[in-house]
Amino acid sequence: MKKVVLACAIAGVMSVVSASAATVKFYDGPGNTGGGEFYADVNNDNLGPLVVPYSNPAQQADFITFCLEYNENLGFTEAYNFEVAQKTTTGDYISRATAWLYSQFLGGTLAGYDYGQNQAHQTSANNLQKAIWWLEGEQGGANNSYVSLAMANAAHDVGTDAKTQANNGFYGVGVMQLWSTDSRGRRVEKQDQLIKINVPDGGTTLVFLGMAMTGLAAANRRFRKS
Repeated sequence: MKKVVLACAIAGVMSVVSASAATVKFYDGPGNTGGGEFYADVNNDNLGPLVVPYSNPAQQADFITFCLEYNENLGFTEAYNFEVAQKTTTGDYISRATAWLYSQFLGGTLAGYDYGQNQAHQTSANNLQKAIWWLEGEQGGANNSYVSLAMANAAHDVGTDAKTQANNGFYGVGVMQLWSTDSRGRRVEKQDQLIKINVPDGGTTLVFLGMAMTGLAAANRRFRKS
């Protein structure tokens, strides 16, 4: 069932949402690393137009994502504010290798990724999340086959080390910086996520590819460094 999820996105309905007016809620998807896949529902509208062969296609989300840090928190019961940028809240630009991997995943063309409703999908999600963590210099990462694939292809595009080269919108991929407010109204940073962006307007407007999501997860997930 490879490529069945996101290959249809080109023909799917795209909705453009201003980040300044939006909130996002997350649901858990395949993978058990403490990271993605995550299913993101912008403005909690449950209106993602595409249906994928997961166990609960009635629940809709706008796109699938993976996390960038290993030691931040993300809950599945709260709607977060967000901003879109080219770097994380700690000031680190995402690498071109990371952006290349995510762009391939979104296109349904990531070699070796199993998009089906099976255990292989779980393994693929785990390996991709670990590759992203490794490329971003995070603990919990692994230098696996996805890393090798990204380094070879992204370096071919830029002619340099794709792990150290800042992406800066090159593959139409940015960072969703999440935040909430505490009881005193202070901003609390949350787990940064990968997101597809519109390159022509500098990434201030998001292109959300309609996606359906799997079952809900009520409990919070904590990302931690070992």
